[in-house]
Amino acid sequence: MIVSGFMIPAAKVATCMPTDTAKTALDAMVKLKIGAIIVVSPTNAKQAVGILTKTDFVEAYQQGQSLDTPVSMLMSATLLTLRDTASRDAAASFFESHENHHAVVVNDKGDFVGLISAWDVSAECSKDGKAWPWNRSEDGRFHKPTLPSKETRAPGSPTSVRRESHTFRDYIDSVREFPFMDD
Repeated sequence: MIVSGFMIPAAKVATCMPTDTAKTALDAMVKLKIGAIIVVSPTNAKQAVGILTKTDFVEAYQQGQSLDTPVSMLMSATLLTLRDTASRDAAASFFESHENHHAVVVNDKGDFVGLISAWDVSAECSKDGKAWPWNRSEDGRFHKPTLPSKETRAPGSPTSVRRESHTFRDYIDSVREFPFMDD
């Protein structure tokens, strides 16, 4: 699974300009129930210049900042970025090593193409356990399992087990006779 398969695409990411007020950004975050907003360049919407998170607002509150303060004064200008081709596991390691919750996703040209959070990685990991027996491709889509035809199935393989009943116990009992199932 690669990051571009489960990130929030740039078109759906909440953005603001560096000259917007803190109140404008805060109102958008509260309305959308999100934890971060990306600050984009006024001349190029594909260029992320900062990120403003709930933590930044807590710090602004502690410092007694006004809601009229420009976003550029509150945002984190040092962006943590991940490539859209990075694996899910690489993203998890990235968040662990940087002790951060959000990263801007960029393509090979460095353009802002999405946003990913540690929560997105966690949610993506949980889908693997739910996927069985379905297969998942790198873009995150589920695909029906393809079983070999009856003529090509190995005798005694789990794929040749007849599943007349739909209970878990009946299934386990039906495969217990195979040599790989030790009691």
